[in-house]
Amino acid sequence: MKRPGLLQGIIVAVLLSLAAPAVHHLVDLLVPRMLALKLVIAVLTTAYVFYLLRLHHARIGNIVLGTGTALILIAALLWGMATSSLVFVSVTLIWIVRSLITYSSVFMSTLDGALCLLGLGVAVWGYGATGSAFWAIWCFFFSQSL
Repeated sequence: MKRPGLLQGIIVAVLLSLAAPAVHHLVDLLVPRMLALKLVIAVLTTAYVFYLLRLHHARIGNIVLGTGTALILIAALLWGMATSSLVFVSVTLIWIVRSLITYSSVFMSTLDGALCLLGLGVAVWGYGATGSAFWAIWCFFFSQSL
């Protein structure tokens, strides 16, 4: 896997943060508001996982991880999972994919899991401080760029 630089991570954070409100407003026209929020979470997770997989060179592994991630998120949406649970599933999927394609030791994978939880905490803090989903998403993906 090519190691993305901090600048590349920041650019991805900005793009995902800017895409989220646009996708939410578009989807909000078609489905109820809470389902629209869940769909945006699933789309952002899938987009970020595909970004990670694009950096990875194993073609078959990418297909399996990408398809598995998408199927898990679709199943969570169809199951009617609560929004907070869907966020936790999404963060867990990001952690698992990044751990599988990046790390060879359990210790580094555990540290990455801690970084994911830290990012989730920073996102909750950002949302609580601003009331803006844009800033919460920005905070999460910016912390992931570390």
